[in-house]
Amino acid sequence: LWTPDVFGYAGCLPQIMQQTGVDYFFTTKLTWSNVNKFPYSSFIWRGIDGSEVLVHVTQDNGYNQIVSAAEIKAGADAYRQSDVHDEYLAPTGYGDGGGGPTEEMCERARRLADLASMPKVAWGRVDDFFDRLNGVRKNLPSYQGELYLEYHRGVLTTHGNLKSSFRATERALQTWEAARCALGGGAIDEVAWQRLIFAQFHDYIPGSSIPEVYEEGIPELDRIAEHSLTHSVEELSGGKNASISIFNPLPYARTLIQSSDDGKSARAFALAPLSGAPTDALEVSAPPNAVEAKKNSLSSPRVSATIDGDGRVSRLIIDGEAIQQKGPLGGFEIYPDHPHMFDAWEIDRQTLSLGTPVRSKAKLVAQNVNDVEAELVFEKRLTEKSSVVIRYRVDAFQPVLHVEYEIDWQDESSLLKALFPTDYAGRCARFGAPFGSVLRSQQPGQPRDEAQFESAGSRYAAVTDDTEADGLAVITEAKYGFSCRDGELGVSLLRSVFITGRDMGHAKVVTESIRRPTWPDFFSDRGVQVISLALGRHSASAPRTEQAAALADILFTPAVEYEGEAVSTGFLGLEGGESLLPVWAKPDGKGTWTLRLNEVLGQRGTVKVLLAPGYQAIPVDLSGNATHGGKAVKSLRFKP
Repeated sequence: LWTPDVFGYAGCLPQIMQQTGVDYFFTTKLTWSNVNKFPYSSFIWRGIDGSEVLVHVTQDNGYNQIVSAAEIKAGADAYRQSDVHDEYLAPTGYGDGGGGPTEEMCERARRLADLASMPKVAWGRVDDFFDRLNGVRKNLPSYQGELYLEYHRGVLTTHGNLKSSFRATERALQTWEAARCALGGGAIDEVAWQRLIFAQFHDYIPGSSIPEVYEEGIPELDRIAEHSLTHSVEELSGGKNASISIFNPLPYARTLIQSSDDGKSARAFALAPLSGAPTDALEVSAPPNAVEAKKNSLSSPRVSATIDGDGRVSRLIIDGEAIQQKGPLGGFEIYPDHPHMFDAWEIDRQTLSLGTPVRSKAKLVAQNVNDVEAELVFEKRLTEKSSVVIRYRVDAFQPVLHVEYEIDWQDESSLLKALFPTDYAGRCARFGAPFGSVLRSQQPGQPRDEAQFESAGSRYAAVTDDTEADGLAVITEAKYGFSCRDGELGVSLLRSVFITGRDMGHAKVVTESIRRPTWPDFFSDRGVQVISLALGRHSASAPRTEQAAALADILFTPAVEYEGEAVSTGFLGLEGGESLLPVWAKPDGKGTWTLRLNEVLGQRGTVKVLLAPGYQAIPVDLSGNATHGGKAVKSLRFKP
């Protein structure tokens, strides 16, 4: 799971913790929130499915404490459950690799052990503390939902190239695992997953670390991704009846489009879930003249888009339903980004009040059409130094408008957003999470809502009416910072802020003996960035493969071309329960594999598991323990 610097703690975590043997949870992070004080110190955290975890949170102290009298007194005074429990945890020492407690701190703890007018101090173990706290569990308050960190909002966007490499590596490892599932093989090299998980360490993935981390880390992630895809091809290839084939690593049926390098021709292939077959058996044709590109519009059997003179989408219709717009979609706004502290970590609320819309006209530079796709390409100045190439594309099959920004960004201390103003006035917007999704208010006014001026989203966000029957979804390949107010959904594209520690090491002795950074710039995200996203219609009743969370995988996960025989996992799909998504195939060996399912819209229902002859499905929990008495089932009841 991602470091809390990036995501806070999603409401689905208690369920994951409970199923994997985590009964207690301790954090210092929530006390940092800079708008609203978190209401509890010790409490029962209830997840969206009713699962519960016992939680303790520090108040008025962080993870670096020197055992001063002031700190000890402040922690005691701020402990909000002192009426039912008379002790709190005080993390002691220099954290973040600082070496822990010093001799002086230990001596202070000894002297404060039993001092008049002060809280009593004693060393102890965290698990023993929680065991004692668990004794008064029935008297503790309950909290349901997301533990939202009102701080460090910039780390959702800083060093976008790192986040892109991370997401690509995630996809590549899952592709390799899917190939193993189809071949009846065992687990892939665990070291690859360990290195990806290491990238989730504070302050690596947030983009708030020193240059050396990215000089070393990004190439390593790219190597893991390349290694995983290479092994996928090698392991799928071969056999007596080898032929040019395509493997679909996703547990969704999908239509794959392969375009030529010049975009003048393309082929479409209908792929079954988690299987591979010769291309001759998979190729499908689009209806004649299915797609069209005019000077300012694109159309397909499912999508119609009109582009204005600024390169924005002035009208978007999907499956005959117009997106309810307040204005053109995809306008750019640039904000002066000078955080009051911690450049790489923060986006200040004032920053978003000082934006300047980009008013320059867009120049049409290409108009491409083939049997399957239509594309318009525009060029546009963003500032005197920076520019963007915008590619809008529709295809004959997908219910989305594909968007690609190739940004040559040369400005410093700036935040660039793409804005999508709509008329959808529902109370909440929905943001993707690594598991499931999170609802957050998009209406102004309340302090808790105002604190969420920049929010985390895992690959998509959607703004809707209250019923979620209609809305706009913005689906991203590797972007995680969003904003949503009064129907306007924003995606943070890049931040060119001062790189942490880039100015350190100027002294000759330090530079020559310790640090030799070769990072070319003092500011993050400068240079050419390619950012892909898609605009779709959000509806809670949409088919499974058209849910935003599913499209985030379908649109941006490449299939695998190989020279080999047809392969299959035996999984044919799911029927019913459209908000339950099959998201991850994990190989177990000896012809068995595990499919993880995520419910993404807070719904309940029944789903039928469709399998080829000779296969059976046995339900298990997240730890792999069989449920339903270990018996095979043909359908499942599910909940949020």
